Amino acid sequence: MTAPTLPSYLGFEATVIPILLYTGTTFSQTISPSGTGVFPTGTTVQLVLTSPGGAALGTWSATVTPTTATWSVANTIADLIPVNTRYLITVTFLTTPVTTFPWFTGVVLRPKF
Repeated sequence: MTAPTLPSYLGFEATVIPILLYTGTTFSQTISPSGTGVFPTGTTVQLVLTSPGGAALGTWSATVTPTTATWSVANTIADLIPVNTRYLITVTFLTTPVTTFPWFTGVVLRPKF
């Protein structure tokens, strides 16, 4: 008899990827459920920004359709977010009880162009 192989963590693991913000430009991003998945009615998706020390810097809510979550954040707002800001994108489903999952996480990078 062998013991089952267990994961090295418990809970849902968000995909780690940086966000690129270019000074003077709009932050525009669209993400979709995988495969043929859809967002159920009432689903919300938020991008939560915090400083490296954990202070809240803002929350950007996506416009959600059955197949996409889309952001369009004006440069006048996006330019205020400093490099190395932490972010977490969460998706909330109107289940009973309501469930919120981490989807993406990472840091803000500001490439020079």
